[in-house]
Amino acid sequence: MVPAGQGLIVVISSPGGLQYMFNVPYGVGKAACDRLAADCAHELRHHGVSYVSLWPGLVQTELLKDYMAEKGHSEDSLFKQFGPNFSSAESTEMSGKCVVALATDPNILSLSGKVLPSCDLARRYGLQDVDGKSWAQQPDLTAISFVPCSLLSLSLFSQGQST
Repeated sequence: MVPAGQGLIVVISSPGGLQYMFNVPYGVGKAACDRLAADCAHELRHHGVSYVSLWPGLVQTELLKDYMAEKGHSEDSLFKQFGPNFSSAESTEMSGKCVVALATDPNILSLSGKVLPSCDLARRYGLQDVDGKSWAQQPDLTAISFVPCSLLSLSLFSQGQST
């Protein structure tokens, strides 16, 4: 990509990089993906190569479909967390549609180093999922109104206190 002077690298991540989700390795791995996108974008931008972090929403993978069918309406904590939203989850193909849209965007360098939620990309590029689902009415995760929620990760820093 560097010799060609153009290219796109997409890493798959999730909000699990900002807050606890599932387990420690999952969260640390997702945080690393987001940081990798930001840092690599810094080094690759002047070569015309874009590097982004894609955050799919809840995805209807085969594993998750089987899990949801097996658990039914049980008291399982994972089912409680995802069950109510599973019917509106995106297909496995949606991420592919997002990557195609990014790869054909002539202004992709303007997004390099960014975290890109799939619902925001669907809205930006007018994408629909394979079942016709649209994200036009979903909240924009990159809007200023969403920022206070994302600042929760700043709670990692201790507050200086005078003694």
